[in-house]
Amino acid sequence: MTIRYLATLDALRNELVHPHYTKNVSEQLEDESYKGQSYVKLGEINLKHGIIWRIGQVIQAIAATIFSVTIFPLFFRSYHCFVMHAWKQISGLEIISIYVLKSLSVQLVHAGSFAYEQGRVEEALSDMNLALKVDPSCAYALQERGALHRRQNRIEEALHDFNGALRLEPGSIFARKGRGDVFYQQGRLDEALSDFNDVLEVDPHSIQTLESRGYIYLQLNSLDDGLDDLNYVLSINPQSISALQARAEIYFKKGLFGAALQDLDLALSVDPHAMRALEIRAEVFRLQGFIDASLSDLNLFLTLKPESVQALIARGDVFFLKGDLDSSLRDLNRALELQPNSADALKKRGAVYVQRQEPYLAIPDLTRLLDLNPPSIQTLQLRAKAYCMQEQHREALLDLDQALHLDPNCISALRMREEIYRWHERLDDSLQDLTRILNVEPHSVTDLRTRIGVYHRQEKFDEALNDLNHLLELVPGSINDLACRARVYYQLGRLDNALLDLNLVLNENPYHLKALLLRGELYLSLGEFDRAKPDLNGVLVAMPNNWCALELKGELYRQQGKFDKALIALNQALQIKPNSIYALHVRGEVYLLEEKWNKALRDFNSVLELNPHSSRGYEARGEIYYRQGFYEEALDDLTQALELDPHSTTALEMRGEVYSRQRRFTQALADLNRALALEHGLVNAWRIRAEIYCVQNEYEQALRDINCSLGLESDSANALWTRAMIYFRQGRLEEALQDLDRAEEFDPHSVEILRIRAEIYNEQGDIGKALEDLNHALDLAPDWTDLLRMRSEVYYAQDLFNEALRDLDRILELEPHSVSALCKRGEVYCRLGCFKEAFFDLNCALELKPSSAAALRGRAEIYTMQNDFNEALRDVNRALELNSEMADAWRLLGEIHYKQNNFDEALNKLNLALSLDPKAFRSWGVRGEIYYRQGHLNEALLDFNHALTLAPQSISVLQLRSEVFFHMRRFDDALLDMNRLLKRVPNLTHTRLRRGEIYWRKGKLKRALYDLNHALASAPGSTYALQIRGDIYRRQGCFHKALQDLNQALELDPNLAFALEIKKKIQASQESGCEASQVMQA
Repeated sequence: MTIRYLATLDALRNELVHPHYTKNVSEQLEDESYKGQSYVKLGEINLKHGIIWRIGQVIQAIAATIFSVTIFPLFFRSYHCFVMHAWKQISGLEIISIYVLKSLSVQLVHAGSFAYEQGRVEEALSDMNLALKVDPSCAYALQERGALHRRQNRIEEALHDFNGALRLEPGSIFARKGRGDVFYQQGRLDEALSDFNDVLEVDPHSIQTLESRGYIYLQLNSLDDGLDDLNYVLSINPQSISALQARAEIYFKKGLFGAALQDLDLALSVDPHAMRALEIRAEVFRLQGFIDASLSDLNLFLTLKPESVQALIARGDVFFLKGDLDSSLRDLNRALELQPNSADALKKRGAVYVQRQEPYLAIPDLTRLLDLNPPSIQTLQLRAKAYCMQEQHREALLDLDQALHLDPNCISALRMREEIYRWHERLDDSLQDLTRILNVEPHSVTDLRTRIGVYHRQEKFDEALNDLNHLLELVPGSINDLACRARVYYQLGRLDNALLDLNLVLNENPYHLKALLLRGELYLSLGEFDRAKPDLNGVLVAMPNNWCALELKGELYRQQGKFDKALIALNQALQIKPNSIYALHVRGEVYLLEEKWNKALRDFNSVLELNPHSSRGYEARGEIYYRQGFYEEALDDLTQALELDPHSTTALEMRGEVYSRQRRFTQALADLNRALALEHGLVNAWRIRAEIYCVQNEYEQALRDINCSLGLESDSANALWTRAMIYFRQGRLEEALQDLDRAEEFDPHSVEILRIRAEIYNEQGDIGKALEDLNHALDLAPDWTDLLRMRSEVYYAQDLFNEALRDLDRILELEPHSVSALCKRGEVYCRLGCFKEAFFDLNCALELKPSSAAALRGRAEIYTMQNDFNEALRDVNRALELNSEMADAWRLLGEIHYKQNNFDEALNKLNLALSLDPKAFRSWGVRGEIYYRQGHLNEALLDFNHALTLAPQSISVLQLRSEVFFHMRRFDDALLDMNRLLKRVPNLTHTRLRRGEIYWRKGKLKRALYDLNHALASAPGSTYALQIRGDIYRRQGCFHKALQDLNQALELDPNLAFALEIKKKIQASQESGCEASQVMQA
């Protein structure tokens, strides 16, 4: 083994960095004296040699072995080792023991410090570690390595070295100062302060130590002590950036923002990139409201240190104050990426989400914050606010309860909880919290006003008045509170006191809008419209979008009957406040008066969504449902209204009317009797009860009740209409018409009056007046399907099928799935010969309602017209199975039998149809036609006359009657019917032909020729017309024309006896004419 003694730093480094050396694991330290100096064994290293050296070692090993065996016993340990070592070196490794001069440790420390300053951190640490191997008791090496560890933020290693240094040299100021800095970094402020105090006892003027102690006093909130230390530091070094930053922070904590800014500005003038100064100044600016300046500093700070979590949070807060929530959120998200459990970032991001109306994002952040940290009142309140935004009020109340458990007198939490209670109408709980608040802050004007509002909502007007009197003692000249007291007086019915307060307010401030508004409302309630209107207009001049004034103005116009103006005002109010119950209610009543049911229904639905306990809302909606024919829905609403207000005569009266419509007369009479017992002067109740008695055929009682109604209100159009209905039922048509005419004077736009009068006119056979009333009614209500249906029936009865079709088309535009309209239109198409369209409508009706007897009867009629009697019989029999009293189906069955020439069976069915419906003109017409076919002309004429009494304009019946008259040779009566027909329908070919024949028979040849020419223009192949016209031409001496017609007729039918006879007469006339000519010539 080779031993090397290294006395210089260069020699040590050369040995250690020799490329052939590898360090051995040995860490044994052995002191040894060499040349009078103390050396320390640093360790052993192995030196690798080449092949030549190894050969030499082999020779040496063999020689050593031989020598050892022959001279020394092998059992001597030293010789044994010598031999083993000799053979070991054959491998090419030479073991070298390194001893280092102990005093080199200080040089190594210096070399390490120099290397660190040059940025060679690992080399520095290696040198210091080596120094401590050379001299483990070197306190200087320990404190320097501790300082290096601290600068590298290896706190535990630094603390270990400083402790070691202080154990070796307890009086080392440097080591104690370093350990104090480490304690400060660890947050062990008391221990750090103790070390710094020890240093300053030895060196009272140590600037660095004083500055460090100043920092600790700052952290311990011993601001004055810290300020003393930092003032001393800055008196010696006025431009110490760190001291200026620390003193500025102390000033900041003491609220001395001006002094803080001076220090920070000075620090930043020395070093514009002083991070802490930028950070503190940004916070000072923020608190002073200089948001842009704060943002500028934070931007610069984050340019220098982009991943500073606190700076990102601070800038996020500044963006939040600026209202730039997106930027704020971006910074806070970045902060939480860097530090996911940052309480400040979570809290502020939760606040941002709340401000962005994104509570579903805020709640997870705040919940996570509460999981990480003990519950804080502020966080609980913020999460409660987020829950409120999501309408999770139960969870919000739990958080607020927890916050109030932490601080029972937390005013902000009490106020928030009280607001939730108020929102949920838990007004008693709300009052409890308000009372607690006022016990803590008895002179809180805001909370007094809130409690007054709660009392007002509970209709505890006396308590509200007491609070208002107290409030006016606290704020004697408050005109707003005077106006509020006026409102309470108004609610208590003390209108004089209310008016007195309002006049006081308006004398003080003529433009006080609330007072003007309330006075306008007060005058409106008194019916003094002329006084109310100027006050409301005054409010609207000052504030055109005041929804309260617009609502009241709408009500004013409603009461005056100016519905258009009322709707303008109410629509404006609802544009401003869409959920105003009062405006919706008033507008609904306006629509109700205008009979705009759907719009009224929409408004009252909104009212009841907003206030489910509004009895008037249920009454009004029930009335709308009733008007629309939804009786069950109407009954539900009216019953609900009566549960809320059992003595509501309006609801009783209306429910009685609904029951009467459902023919539930017992329940109707019970409600109406109860309503009249509560209030005798109910005009409508008398009228409705009269209608019920009328339906029950108790006409005397009905007339007694309706006369009572008219006694209370003689100009009631509805009562006059009801009495007209009673007269109509009694057959007193003229008296009914008189009442309807009088009712029309009071209500000229009543569609119902026009409808009933049209029905009476139709009953009287005055079709013109009936159509006039129906047309007028449809001008007023163009989409009323009942009127359209009635007019189509009138048109149909008069064979005006195109007009009937137009009305039915309109009905089906309004009600595409109306089975009755589809059936009727199918019937009209059938009468027009449009069988394809008729089939389509009737099939659609049957798809919608497979059990529709009317649709089956209509389809059977088409099959009948197409002579498909089997299909027709199948449908009509099925229709009669569904409705055995369907007169029109029996009529059709009779018509089918008639077409099958089964006259007796046909007459049986038609007689049955007429027994079921004596007013069915078609049944009369068909039976008359059968009698006509049987030759029973008198019976046929009686039936046709009856049919035309019911339907005077029926073209088909007029045609048949004219035929009967013709065959009875009552030519004048026939001509009357034919003239009526041809005036209405000029192109009736058969009627033209028949009238021409009558004129021919009567010798009126020119008139006959006119009709026959028209008939032949439409039907040039009519042999009968050709024969008659040929005879007319013969009589007129136009033999050539006559022969043309006759020849044409004989070409069509060579066996026409009449044509042959006339032709012979012409030939005879021509022959006699030739003989006469010869005689003349002779």
